[in-house]
Amino acid sequence: MTTFIRSFGLRVSLFLAGYIAACSPNGGTKQGNVVIIISDALRQDVIGCYGGEALTPNIDWLAQNGVVLENAYSNGPWTVPSCIALLTGNYPTSYGSRPFAKTIRVDVPLSERLMGEVLRDLGYATFARVDNLHAQIHGNMQGYEGISSGQEVPTHVGGGENKSELEEILGHELTGPKMYFNLYETLERMLDVPATQRIMMLYWMLDPHSPYKPIDRFRKRIETDVSSLPRHPSYYSQGMHKAHDLSPEERAYIRRLYVAEVESVDERVGYVIEVLRHTGRLDDTYIVFTSDHGEQLGERGDWGHGAFGRNSNYYEVLTRIPMIIAGPGIPKGKRRKIPVSLVDIQPTLKELLGVEYADSMQGRSFTDALLGEDRQAFVYFTDVREHDQMDALLENGYKLIAHGDRSFELYHLQTDPDEEKNLATEEPERVARMFEKIEAHRAENLIRRMENTGETVTTQPPMSDDEIRKTLKALKALGYM
Repeated sequence: MTTFIRSFGLRVSLFLAGYIAACSPNGGTKQGNVVIIISDALRQDVIGCYGGEALTPNIDWLAQNGVVLENAYSNGPWTVPSCIALLTGNYPTSYGSRPFAKTIRVDVPLSERLMGEVLRDLGYATFARVDNLHAQIHGNMQGYEGISSGQEVPTHVGGGENKSELEEILGHELTGPKMYFNLYETLERMLDVPATQRIMMLYWMLDPHSPYKPIDRFRKRIETDVSSLPRHPSYYSQGMHKAHDLSPEERAYIRRLYVAEVESVDERVGYVIEVLRHTGRLDDTYIVFTSDHGEQLGERGDWGHGAFGRNSNYYEVLTRIPMIIAGPGIPKGKRRKIPVSLVDIQPTLKELLGVEYADSMQGRSFTDALLGEDRQAFVYFTDVREHDQMDALLENGYKLIAHGDRSFELYHLQTDPDEEKNLATEEPERVARMFEKIEAHRAENLIRRMENTGETVTTQPPMSDDEIRKTLKALKALGYM
């Protein structure tokens, strides 16, 4: 059995090497600061610089000062697979997993060296604020201040000593709901770092994840007479509805609530930019703005997004996400059409920073694409467990969705962006070619998973009863249970 696995693994590696040869990275540049901003459940098409209706001047500023990736994707349809891909540079099914209540916990080995640890050891101040608990319990947060081995809920990183300075920078009193104070505390931590020390900051805000409850100054922009709606206004904040139950007016109101939350997200992105400017770091910081997945707003009769096999799919509204990168040496005001995904972010940052670690990451740097070079690329989509197998591949403008029963959906996104015409029966040869590549990814992930769950691998320790209670309460509030 072992000989077969090694032999098969070699064949898979050779196949994939030939497949992605065109995606090898260029040389590194230099070290700099890093700020990664994740807006949870943010679909691409509502943002101003992507042609959406939301007023997003700060995100648009990033676009004007960096590169907009027009064909950026999450690798999974919900938070867990996406947070693994984003923070490890590997696909989630390359790791082991275990049931956790009615959801799942992925085991990223403690021995795996992640970017937070690498930069911390290089003298960076590495700190994080992650509002979605589901994004940080898998061992993927190693190296960040306030999180030891990945299983603990991070403490507030700011002590309030810099409150007055932060108020002066932002030009207003620090007020707002908890999500705003989570950012304030994180920005206070940035103010603590000496100007001579580099930083790596990860800020994962929960908005616009449901429930959609924008703060008053953004809710007031919504021009809807709620008294004319057939249900109480609080009903429409839930984010989990069935389209056939709702009138066009109700559906429009839900989208407006969502857009108002996106505009609130943009305000907070502006706060980060202002503090970077105040501390003199803005010109020497790589800023990555993205999301963990999109959100369904009534398409195909679905709302919200999937979780652990429920309501999961790989259609565009759920997987197409914003991705903007700005920083030293990166062209300003450019747009790239190359397909990229969350799993590619760590390899790209590794190359931009010129740091050495983790040569075996499955993601591929797209630094060359940022600089304007054109090449072939693909996106592979998967969830967190192989026996829930439904995965997908995007290549050459076609997306193939492979179901566990070996049925397929094939869409040509350029001519059919809403994915309404399944071409699988019309193009069986293309289906066969693309499915062969999907199977190669499955095989590689299986081999890696066996290595990552071996007897010598140190996995995440069990949670305490108190940690479990806190986690379950947070997951229930997010609608995952």
